[in-house]
Order: sequence, then structure tokens, then C-alpha cells
Amino acid sequence: MWIDERHLMGWFKRMMWVVALILCGVLFAAGEAAAELQSVEVGGSLRVRGRIFSNNWETTSTPGGLRIPDELLRRRAIGPWGTRSRFAWDSSASNSEYVEQDTRLHVRAGFSRDIESLVEFKTYHRWEDGSGGAWRMDDEFAGNPARPDLWQAYVQADNLGLDGLRLRLGRQELELGKGWLISHRRGIIGRTFDGARLTYEQDDWGLDAWAVKYRDSGLVSLDGDQELYTVEGSYTGWDPAALEVYWIGVRDSERADDTGFAPPAAWIEDWRGVNQYDTTFLHTAGARVHGATGPVDYDLEAATQWGYAGGLGQYFRLGRYGDNRARFDGNWAADAEVGYTLENMAWRPRFGIGGAYFSGQDNRDISFGEWLNPLRRPEASISFNRIQSFFSYSFLMDLTKDMTNFHQIRANAVAHPHDQVTLDWSLAYYGVNETFDRPVSTRVGRYRIPLAPGLPFVTESSASDIGLVSHFILRYQYSPDWNINFGWERLFTGQGLRDGNFTHRQGLEFSGGTARDNADLIYIDTSVRF
Repeated sequence: MWIDERHLMGWFKRMMWVVALILCGVLFAAGEAAAELQSVEVGGSLRVRGRIFSNNWETTSTPGGLRIPDELLRRRAIGPWGTRSRFAWDSSASNSEYVEQDTRLHVRAGFSRDIESLVEFKTYHRWEDGSGGAWRMDDEFAGNPARPDLWQAYVQADNLGLDGLRLRLGRQELELGKGWLISHRRGIIGRTFDGARLTYEQDDWGLDAWAVKYRDSGLVSLDGDQELYTVEGSYTGWDPAALEVYWIGVRDSERADDTGFAPPAAWIEDWRGVNQYDTTFLHTAGARVHGATGPVDYDLEAATQWGYAGGLGQYFRLGRYGDNRARFDGNWAADAEVGYTLENMAWRPRFGIGGAYFSGQDNRDISFGEWLNPLRRPEASISFNRIQSFFSYSFLMDLTKDMTNFHQIRANAVAHPHDQVTLDWSLAYYGVNETFDRPVSTRVGRYRIPLAPGLPFVTESSASDIGLVSHFILRYQYSPDWNINFGWERLFTGQGLRDGNFTHRQGLEFSGGTARDNADLIYIDTSVRF
């Protein structure tokens, strides 16, 4: 890169806030603060979802159960959780059954001079199967207490000096394009963003820029802050296709320190070039083309990433120190689908084919020469980072929407037997891109017996076959404000799910099971707006 990523991020950060402050000044100078209340809207929504998982989890929290003993992986930089896995793929594992409820209430106020404000509260509950089969309310699930939280609170000014120019300040929902990499719609829990959004829209093109905070450590120091910046341009003036191009910048200044040494020991680390981590800067550039021509519709999106990954490199340790040279460079991803609709046929069926690819790295192997080298430095394994994706490629495998280092090939069919009823069925195959080199072993029943326990460079590759997923959904849209969905997803597990590979938590978490039994998810999901 001929432009330093840190300078680019710093320049964009300063420009976004300068523009926002200037526009705020223009707003008040023009007397916008005296805008009068013209309308008030009170509304909300209620969503309830029940799910039953079978043969899926050993535990739903990271890191899970140990799959390969640490002593068999000596002098190998594995990552933050080693080879622990949450997944079981085992009929002897307990089923997970629960019902979730999301409730929201908002007040929207419209003022003169194109001023609008919104305040929205949200509460999340989870119902779990307690002891004795009694259903109870779990108010503290996943750190989401069952009390009202401020979901959105912003003020918005439209046509701010120019027709089509909009500024929104405060906590808000944000989504980039279809939500492939960034969205507030992360399952039923979701998330919102604190910051500024500046939008300029014309008839067939537009620009959209955000500057938001993930986490703020305070006014005294910037260390520990996490920030997100985006710029998106869109063009819709060509009938067959709409075009979107974007850049995403993520800055994570949480300080990485392997030892906490003070001078003069820290000076020795400087001289050795260890424990020197750059601030994490993740840059993502992407484009999307989508549209329809007659009965054919299509959607293609691709992105590439680069930047400093020291915040992740610190987890790949040999001895005291991690990899302070880790980068995101070279990672890329794509998702594409083409569909064909038979409008003149009964039920108006649509048939589609598509696929996805998320690049991965697995540098966790070790050669004989590296095993002998006492001065060897660790090498991180940095896969494509999906940031805050809305897409769940499989509820059984990708429930947290952070699965990477995999490829998918899919086919689907959609039919409408009634104006209010939709049938949706898909079949998809999954495979691992960069497999893990596990210690060579032989299987005896349910157990693996290591054949060279003192020689970590003697390995065998895990299988790349993840499996085949069938997903059926019945959707009933009773009215524009109320719907109900029934779904069944079945995973026919491949050997790669038992062997284990690093595909979860953005490629940092192992996903090996204790067996390879097929898994199922059955769910019901209903929502109403009022």
C-alpha cells in the first residue's frame, strides 16, 4: 500500500467529525433549533422465537471442551482457545431448547424544517427448560438482562442546506447494503451503533458515510477505543443492475502487552523486536452488483481486506510472545446467487443457485526444522473477518454469524401456493478452505490414540468435508404487520466436523466434535408490529 493505513483511517476520522460539526453549526445558525413539533408517532414490535437444537452443542459458550491435549501441540502457535470446541455433533449431547422474546417501543417526533427525532427502547428475554421440566425466565442470558435498554436515540436533519443531504446523530440502526458485512440485524438480539451518519441522495446515485463507536474507554486516553468507519457509493441509474461500492475501516486500539515489563526489561524487548504491537486497523473494500432482467435476478458481492492485525497476532504465542507482524493482507470473500422465476406457472416458483467463499489461513503446522529452531517466532492465522454480518449461512453451524475459512455451494427453490404463504427450501454443501494439521493418530471406537505424541511435526490433515445442509421454511404473512414462520434445518455431518478445523469466531475457534451424528434445528418465529 502506498498510503499508510493508519494515516488513511486518521484522516477519515477527522474529516467525518469536522463535517458533522460544521453541519451542526449550520443547522443552529439557520435557526433550526427553533423547529416546532408537528407530529408524534408511538409504536413498537413484539417478536417471539422458539428453537430446539439436537446433536449440536456441548456448550454454547466459548471455549468449550478440549479436543486435542495441549502436550500434543507443543511449539505450535494455535490461537486463543487452543483446540477447545463448543460443538459436539453427538447424539449423547444434551439438546438445547429455548424461547426468546424481543419487545420494542418507540416514540418518533417530526418537527418543522425537516427535523426528526426517535427514541426506542428494547428488552430481550430468554425462556429456558429448567429443572423438572418447568419453564423459567432466564433474565441474564448472554449478558442481556431483561430490563429495557436504550436501543435507538437520535436526531436527524434532512435537506441540510442541500436537497438530499441528511445528518443523523446518536444511537441508531445501521446496515451496509444487504447486511453481508455490517448490520444491526444480528439475530433476535441485534446491536445498534453510537455516532454520526451523513447521507447525500440524488435521483439515481448516493453517498453514505458513518463514524461510530464500538467502545469508548473515556476522554483521558484513546487506548481501548474501538471505532467503525464506512463510505459507500451507490448508483441505480441503469435498469438491469444497481451498483454499490464501499470501504469499511475498523480501528481497535486496545493495548496488547505480552509481559507488562517496565524498563529496562521493556528496552530489551524493543531491541529484540518482540511485544511491539501496532494498533489494529482492518480495511475492507468491496462492491456489489444486483438486479433483474425479465425472469432472471442476480446478486453478486465481493470484498478484500488488508491492514494491521496485531490485536489478533498477540493470541498466537510461542513462549511469552505472540506474532506482532500479523496482518489481514490477502483475505477476500464473495457471495453470488442467480435466480429464475416462472411467473406464468402456478405458485410462481423461483429456482436459484449460488455460493459463497471466505478465505482462510491456517499456519498452525510445524516442520521438523521449525521444531528444532529455538529462536523461531510465531506466525498468526488470520482469516477473512466478517465484521458484524447479518447473514447466517447455517443456523446449526453459523448461528453467531462469524464462521469463515469455508466455501459453500447452494441451490434453492421458492414457491407461493397462496398470496400469504411462501414455501422456501434450500440445499447447500460446505467445505473448509484451509484445513488444520492435527497430530497423527488412529481411531479406536470413539477415541483417537496418538501415534507420535512427542513429535508435533508428525501430522495429518483434518478432512475438509463439513457436510450438507437442508433447510425448509414455511412463511405465513397474515397481514403486513404480522407473520409467522416454521423452519427445519438438518445437517448431514461430514468428517471435517469430527476432525475439527478453525472456522468459527472469525477463524480463531476450533470446531471439532466428539462424534459426527447428524444434527437438527426446528423453530417457530413470529413477529407483530403496532
